[in-house]
Amino acid sequence: MSPGMSEEMPMNMGMDDQMHMDMDDTQMDMDDQMHMDMDDTQMDMDDHMHMDMDDMQMDMDDHMHMDMDDMQMDMDDMYMDMASAGPDMRCSLGFATGATFPTNKLKGDNKVGDRETGSGESTLDTALTFDASVQCPIIDNGRGSLGLTLTRFTSSFDEIKIKDKVGNRNFTAKTKEDQNLDVSATSLILDYTHSFKIDRKWTPYVGAGVGITWSFVEDQEFSNDSQMFLATVNEDTNGSFSFRIKAGTEYAINDAWGLYGEVRYGHSSGFTSNNGITYGNGTEADVDYESFGGISTVAGVRIRF
Repeated sequence: MSPGMSEEMPMNMGMDDQMHMDMDDTQMDMDDQMHMDMDDTQMDMDDHMHMDMDDMQMDMDDHMHMDMDDMQMDMDDMYMDMASAGPDMRCSLGFATGATFPTNKLKGDNKVGDRETGSGESTLDTALTFDASVQCPIIDNGRGSLGLTLTRFTSSFDEIKIKDKVGNRNFTAKTKEDQNLDVSATSLILDYTHSFKIDRKWTPYVGAGVGITWSFVEDQEFSNDSQMFLATVNEDTNGSFSFRIKAGTEYAINDAWGLYGEVRYGHSSGFTSNNGITYGNGTEADVDYESFGGISTVAGVRIRF
């Protein structure tokens, strides 16, 4: 072997070793990179899958909640529709407040025993009114209802002026400045109410009824301009025939509770108060009143049971 060949062989071996090492390193780098890429891909897939599953779960939850809410609303609507479509034989309890506007003067004749002692008229101002009522249907067809209504109401008048004639003497008097005239009344009315239901919440209605009313005034003193005591009114009247008409609308909070506003006109025929007036000299007199009416506007709450 020539000296030149012996020198080339180690060089070739060194080059081969270096090439193998470079290839091994390259292969390792490729394997590492592939493993890293595969790991990153797997992580990305896992993250994306988890995100998709979370989004899917959220969508399912939202959809389920929305479906349940819609189902509950549909059930509520169906229940109210069923309740409003057919007869409703439940009673109702109402509480309301508002104002009463007298439509005429209150006129009457005073009598002591069988002897007529005088006559007079009273001018009443606008009154603040409170009432409580119980209404129970007798017949109901889903639109119209015939029933009994028992109402207890109180009207507080700021001032009442009276013109009275006792014998040949005329005098004018009014309630004392520190007193209101509180008139309480109880009425039992047979009335018919017709409803015009426009949706599941709002129900306009109209109605009319006839019945009997008892009125009561307790210890109201009257004096003239010089504040001279003239008379005390303490009236408990016998029942009088009365009628009323009404129009209003009700808003249903739920199947049992509702808010309502109402305008009504009430009228009572002549009635008598027994020993209703005590004059300053101690004389007690009955009063035969003529008919009397007024318009009331009220708003309140109604509870069905």
